[in-house]
Formats: sequence, structure tokens, C-alpha cells
Amino acid sequence: MIARRPLARPAWRSSRRPFVAVGILLALAAASFSALPHAAANARAAAKIDPKGVLKYAADLTTVGGGGFPIELDPIKMPSGTYPLSFGRWIYDTLVRVGPGGPVPGLAKSWSFPDAKTIKLKLQKGVKFQDNTPFNAQAVKASLDRNLAAANAGTSPPFFKPDFKNLDSVEAVGADVVRLHLKTPSIAAFFELLHDKESFVVSPTAVQKEGADFANHPVGAGPYQLTSWQREQSMTFTKFKGFWQKKGWKIAGIEVLQGGPAPTQVDQLLGDQVDMIAVTSRETIDAVKGKPDIAIKTTGSAAAVFLQMCISEKPFDNPDVRKAIAYALDREEINQGATGGTGLATDLPWPKDSPFYIKSLGNKYPHNLTKAKALLEKAGYGNGLEFNLALILAPIFQTPAEIIQNQLAKVGIKMNLLPVQIYRTDVYTDHKAPAAISTTIQRGFGLVYPIDPSQIPDWCHYDDLQATGAINELKSKVGSEAEQTAAWTKIEKALVREVPVIYLYFSPVGMAYNDPRVGGVKQVYPTPAEGANLETMFIKK
Repeated sequence: MIARRPLARPAWRSSRRPFVAVGILLALAAASFSALPHAAANARAAAKIDPKGVLKYAADLTTVGGGGFPIELDPIKMPSGTYPLSFGRWIYDTLVRVGPGGPVPGLAKSWSFPDAKTIKLKLQKGVKFQDNTPFNAQAVKASLDRNLAAANAGTSPPFFKPDFKNLDSVEAVGADVVRLHLKTPSIAAFFELLHDKESFVVSPTAVQKEGADFANHPVGAGPYQLTSWQREQSMTFTKFKGFWQKKGWKIAGIEVLQGGPAPTQVDQLLGDQVDMIAVTSRETIDAVKGKPDIAIKTTGSAAAVFLQMCISEKPFDNPDVRKAIAYALDREEINQGATGGTGLATDLPWPKDSPFYIKSLGNKYPHNLTKAKALLEKAGYGNGLEFNLALILAPIFQTPAEIIQNQLAKVGIKMNLLPVQIYRTDVYTDHKAPAAISTTIQRGFGLVYPIDPSQIPDWCHYDDLQATGAINELKSKVGSEAEQTAAWTKIEKALVREVPVIYLYFSPVGMAYNDPRVGGVKQVYPTPAEGANLETMFIKK
């Protein structure tokens, strides 16, 4: 069940948990984690720490999440995705961290909200960047101004979340206080960006010294500094001895090796070539589950997998077609086939045990082939229809797409799978297909980004006034759980009424690791392949 906490205080009176939407979602992300049993479990408590131990980690170092973009480590060049985010956290740290139960201090030791458009951050003292440059309010201002200038530069696709552009100005107040002034009252939405790459703080000295080459020699104030990088082959990170936080961070370094596809990473783990890999699909979990000396740590996922349909293009301009597809899909079968039951089937943006899953609106389109066929007949497609679905050839997309393809065939719908290379451009900009299997790669408001016009305004012009108004409510204020539930009720009513997107399941997220070597794996982040929190981890002697 979801851990519930009283978070009813207004935003400007809270210093630690700024809004219930983030707090509950992060509680969801931590509530269901588990470690699979294995023979070495009882030896963990007595494990001795190797202070020189290096973690070997497998990742795909060629492109970001199958999107066709290269790995970059400069925040202004870093594509949205999971691997660069985890690497960036090691190099730069974050102003606010994602803790097991909600937001916790990072480079900002506390925060408050003087008014509905201002976030006040009090910074840690005595912090230095990895080049010995002092970390202070001016450095934070310089980095956020640099990131904002890049966000406003109109790159295609944009590498910064749209809500970041709501930043109007950054004010450095003395050495250790920063005020973030927003254009509109959306502190709840903007606060989430304080633990993402939008607010990574770079060394102003290194930026000036390296110029355009900063991307190859990034310098931050985080726990690990990049010491070598052979593009598409390996990265080496070494513990920064001057890191401000003295407790934790017992791993001496990280060696990231090119892992390629998931089966290759499994072979690397089972062959002792690496110590840890991400597990985000049924195939990967099945391949490592029960293997000697391998432990798996999973977490409740914030990554919803869903079917998007362009409501301004045929056949999806007819709501009866969208509803027919909703009836034709067996979500539990999709979840079982795609995740082996390790995911959570859902038909709304939240899992069924969440207080924001409005039970009165749930299960409005249960699996029913008879109703699906009747709606297709009503829509004028009694003899069937055909459409293309844009597909990234990765298991998280391909497996559910193939299951959906078979399910729709039973009601006379032929769904062709159209492979695409650059997902955001091919789907959202060029509209190479009127439908797509997609997943969130962000927390919080990412759960509604498929129907939020401010997130992807070029996606087929969907803008439901009731839903958009409720989304803006969630972004703009801190409210009680009752107020948040009221807003989610409006959003879910629009989803049920219009069916612009069909939510399917929350994918499994976890890490598999070599238990005889790795200890202290306590927190896994809730988006695919984002990794584990290294703060508590260590290498065993």
C-alpha cells in the first residue's frame, strides 16, 4: 500500500515536503521495493567494506534510451533520459535529492516558499567544486541562467522540460541563499526540476576555462568526478575527496562499461565482468532471477506504459474508435506478457492502490470484445480498420506492442508496427504514425504529460479544458490530499470521457547485482534504468 503522510500545509509554510503530488509519488516509488532471497543474504550485516572498491556498472553508452541521441554530460547538451541523469548526479549532485520517502536536502539544505511564485533555497556551506572553485549562490545563479538560455534557444528536440521555461529570474542573496522567481504560480511543478538536470550546477571556472570543450571535461560539486571517457566504450568516475558530505559514499569509484542490449548486460553480470545492471523488462528479470550470488532490488515504478493516439488523425478522430480499442485491450494479459507480472496493470495514471486512483472512474473499459466490436460498427468500421504504430525496437516498447497487435486483431483491427529511430522527432514532430507506445521517464507530473499541452504542444493538438485546468491546479499550489484528489478526479474524468491515451501498466524497475561484492543497496530510483542511490552502497572485501 502507499505510504500516506499528512501534507496539508500551504507551500509557503513547508520547508521539506513541498507538495503532496511529489511526496505521495515518491512514497509510491519506495513502498513496494524488495530484494529477492538468495544464499548470501545473512552475510550482509557482517560484510567488511573495501575502501578502495570500484563498482563496475553496465549501461548502453551509445544512445539515450533508444532515442538516437548520444550520451552527453554537459547539462545544456544532455538529452532527457535516464543514464545521463544518473551520471550527472554523480558529477554535479542536485539541489534537492530524491529520498526513499520524499524530497531531502542536497546542495540546498532547506527550502521555503515566500509566495506562490517564489522558491527560496538555503545552500550548504563550505562546499567546493571538483576544481576547488567555491560553490555559492552566484554559482547556482550562473548555472541556472546558463541552462535557461539553452532551454530558450529552441533546440529540436528540446532537452529541457517545458516547465523549466517558467523560470523568470534567479536572485543570489548573499553567499548562500538563492531565490527562484517564476513567471506563473507553478511552484509545485518547478520544484520537481530541482532534482533533475535542469538544475545541475556546473563550476563557473571550468565553464570559462573549457569553453565548448566543457562537455568533455565536466566539473561539478558531486561525489564523483569523471576521470576518463572513451565514448561509446567506457567511463571512469573517481570519488571526489573534497565532497561536502562526509558520511556515506563508500564506493571509491565507478567504472561504467558499454553493455549494449539487455541480454549482453545479463551475460556481463553472470560472467562477473560487471557488478550491477538495470532490470526493466520481464526478459531481464527472468534471465537473472534465482541465479547464484545475484540479488535483485526492485521498486514501485513511476514509469507508466501507455498507448497514445492522435485524436486529430483518422481513425482516432472518432472517440468511439478510441473507446473500442480500450475495450479490446486486456491490460493484465499485457502486463503478464511484458513484465511476467512484476509490473502493475492500470487503466488510469496511478496504480490501483494509490489515493489518486479514483475508484469510481476505474475499470470503465474492462476487457470486452463484444463492446469493442459494437463501437467499431457504430463508428463505421464494422469491416475493420488499419493503422500504423510508431515503435522503438526495445523490449519495453516492442513486447507490449506485439501483445496489443494480437489483441486488436481479434476485433478486426490491423495494427502495423512501424520502427522509428528518433522517437520524439519521428512521433511528436513529424507524426510518422498516428499512434505510439510510450512511457514516462520522469516523476510527478510526467504521469499526465501525454495530455498536458504544455509538455508536448505539437502532439495532435489535444487540449481538454477541464483536464488542462486541473493539471495547472496541480502545478501551481500545494494543497491537502483532498484538494489534490479533486484535481486528479477532473483529469481522470477527462481521460474516461475522451480516451486520448490508454494507460496499460507500470513497468518494473530495479537493479540486479553481484551480492558477494556489492552491499548497501537500499534505494532504487523509480524510472527505468535510472539506477540505484550510491550514497549507502559499498564494495565488500
